[in-house]
Amino acid sequence: MDCQQITLKSGEKRWECVADAPPDPVTGERKQIRRRAKKQKDAKAKVELELKKRQQGLIDDKIAKKITFKQAAEHWLSVYKLSGVKKSTIDVKVDCLKALNNNIGAMPMRNISHVKYQRMINKLFKEDKYERNTILKFHACARQVFKQAIKDRLIEQNPAIDVVIPKKVKTVEELENDSITEKFLEQEELEEFLYTAKQYNKTNDYELFYLLSFSGMRPGEVLALKWSDVNFETNEIRVTKTLYNKIMKSDTYELNTTKTNKARTFSIDEGLISILKKMKTNQSKDKLRFKKDLNGQYHDGNFVFRNQLGYPFNYQQLYRATKRILSHTSIEKPITPHCFRHTHISLLTESGVDLPTIMDRVGHEDEKTTRNIYTHVTKRMKESASEKMKLLYQNVEKNIQSKKM
Repeated sequence: MDCQQITLKSGEKRWECVADAPPDPVTGERKQIRRRAKKQKDAKAKVELELKKRQQGLIDDKIAKKITFKQAAEHWLSVYKLSGVKKSTIDVKVDCLKALNNNIGAMPMRNISHVKYQRMINKLFKEDKYERNTILKFHACARQVFKQAIKDRLIEQNPAIDVVIPKKVKTVEELENDSITEKFLEQEELEEFLYTAKQYNKTNDYELFYLLSFSGMRPGEVLALKWSDVNFETNEIRVTKTLYNKIMKSDTYELNTTKTNKARTFSIDEGLISILKKMKTNQSKDKLRFKKDLNGQYHDGNFVFRNQLGYPFNYQQLYRATKRILSHTSIEKPITPHCFRHTHISLLTESGVDLPTIMDRVGHEDEKTTRNIYTHVTKRMKESASEKMKLLYQNVEKNIQSKKM
């Protein structure tokens, strides 16, 4: 280390010490560490401290202070993409980063303290623009960016650790309306919905919702289903994929692995098999006509639910079909396509199927909603059994009393 006394422009005397630093872990460049102080020992101590940081792999403070959250997030995303995650997951992360960048994107990473980050979270909450679950997704994404920044030696600590995600206090009215029964259809409601779907049948609406209700498949899994996945000999369906279509255009779909990255096979009843067989026969006839009319432009993806061009239906079409059919019923619940999966869970529970078997059939490893539905239905069944036993006791007692007379 070289130290010498220098004269500043102001005429003041300062000690300046210089030492060679190890290569920068990001750029690979080798730079000198230069520090000044009134006393030689202080200038030397500053150089030694910075040299120690560099030897531990820390980036030059001057560089670290210039790197913004947005820049760090871009680097994290490039690394995250290499982990083999699904395109749909990447799209979710990109959307999260857009929201985060709108708030702290231009802020240097070194300037984002725990307090400043907490204030940002509070701001998102107070704006009432996002649901709490959405803010939780933003938070999870930010934590990953900060974690990568620590690896990259941009910051020493993760400012998102131990941050409190605000939660709205529900009113009595909201608690009363926030019922698990809103998440699925009762048997009478399901019958009305399917009957209406059959009456207003449009491009296999009835068959699609029937399959959703009695298979427990996720909407994306049903939309990705191919005829090769249906075994008419063993009456089984094999689920290996899910459909993803971000911009909801017919020819922009992607097929991804299932949510749990696991394939599953389950049996279906004769009634559903009969419906699918009839549908396939009619579809085969239509396919020949469509292929001829389209002069080779037909997309032969072998999908069970597809449009006249052969492309699979997307979620937006399924959602619209749900609302269209619902508008012709007396059902007032805010039903979505996913509710039919919950309905299937309810039906299985009422049929006496145990929770582990249900979770295996629908492809859940640990799902809160599944457990809540199972608990609700079994509780209702017990109450019903109690009422039935009460009536039985009353009838027996009544009969005994009548015999005494």
